[in-house]
Amino acid sequence: MNEAEEQDEIFAGEENYPELPPVETDLNEVSAAQKLEACMRLDAALREHDPRVTRVQAAVVSTSGGTSYLRNTYGLRLSSADSYGFMYCAGVAQ
Repeated sequence: MNEAEEQDEIFAGEENYPELPPVETDLNEVSAAQKLEACMRLDAALREHDPRVTRVQAAVVSTSGGTSYLRNTYGLRLSSADSYGFMYCAGVAQ
């Protein structure tokens, strides 16, 4: 069989897929004021933890979310929603 005769096989999918539990916390619902307050608490905690920290260069919090879709021409229709976040603080010590 040469390349012109070759056919790629499209996976039709499984008969059944397990149901994923729903997302319990949507981080996108956290307000900007709550995120700012969390950064301020993180800043204070860093300074309190180590007296050598003279200033904080950055205190950052970020959240995001989205939905992933998997579909094909055989009728496969799957989706999954998720959200995630991260937070960090960069202190300057002397």
